[in-house]
Amino acid sequence: MKRIRPNIFCLLALAAILAGCQTPPPPETASPTPEPAPVQATPTPAAEYEFDTLPVTKEAIEVFYPQEGYTVKKITPWEEDFLVEYEGRRDETILEWVFGETGRRVKMNGHSDIAGYEIIQAGEVRYTTTGKNGRYHYIPETHRMIVLGDAHGYLERRYEWTPETYEGGGGPDVWWADPSTPLAIGWWYGRGNVSGKYAQLYDARVDVDGLSFTFIPNGDNGDRYRTFFQGNTATPPYIETSFDEDSRCFTIRLYNTALESGDYVPEYTSPLLYSYPEGPHSFPAGSLGRDNHFLTDAQITQDGEDAVVTCTLTEKACRVTVECGDLANQDIPSLRIVFREYVWHMDEP
Repeated sequence: MKRIRPNIFCLLALAAILAGCQTPPPPETASPTPEPAPVQATPTPAAEYEFDTLPVTKEAIEVFYPQEGYTVKKITPWEEDFLVEYEGRRDETILEWVFGETGRRVKMNGHSDIAGYEIIQAGEVRYTTTGKNGRYHYIPETHRMIVLGDAHGYLERRYEWTPETYEGGGGPDVWWADPSTPLAIGWWYGRGNVSGKYAQLYDARVDVDGLSFTFIPNGDNGDRYRTFFQGNTATPPYIETSFDEDSRCFTIRLYNTALESGDYVPEYTSPLLYSYPEGPHSFPAGSLGRDNHFLTDAQITQDGEDAVVTCTLTEKACRVTVECGDLANQDIPSLRIVFREYVWHMDEP
């Protein structure tokens, strides 16, 4: 009997036909993309500075400063920022520039009382002091302070400590007064017009444009000697000026300043302390020497606890100012009474 062999090509063709007749699986259905949740319009957290939310608002400032124990006196908006005037812990007026974007706060003045101020531009303020800083009285000054860095405080850190402000114009403007304006300068103890700082007059003389004085500790006893070191040693004793327009007599009273004192020396002196001249000390009463362009007949006398200087001003002495400094690294305070002539662009209102 003859065996029939299947054709291999016919079998492959039949398999292909059967495969094509199978029902294809249904296509996979793509899952829908979820819609994003709506963004809530919430304030930006203040990560860099103290305010809770940004941008800073006037209402936030009114809440924030009292929480730190300060009394806000005035808030001045300027573009997106604010200038805040508030009362410090020693009852002094403080000015701070607050950046609205970040809440950065920059103090614009020290602890001296302020007579007035104005904003020049963003981050720049001009203010004038009253001439009082606690127990220290000095000549009023006008300062122009400028904030360094931007709202984030980015500064070029060349040193370990970098200031946040700098003073424009090369320093405070010199404050010139009419000689008839009473001036009060130096360390004031608070009991009337009496300085709690005793001193010995070290030197006094007529300069080309005024009068100069230097001071050292009073050598009568230990109590008076030690008062010289109250506060800043470079601060002179308390002085006041007066002027009689009829006689043109200009008077300077140096409170608690002696022309003569003893030879007291502390039992223990640190090598770090300045070595003052040995006593007893004496400065002669009488004339202070020759006249100058602005004054004549300068005389000094002792009046009780005070030294009193009188002189006659010439017609050239139109304005007066006071300069304070020291001769020996804040150990010998100096005081200068300086006069100048009339200058139309400075003195015309």
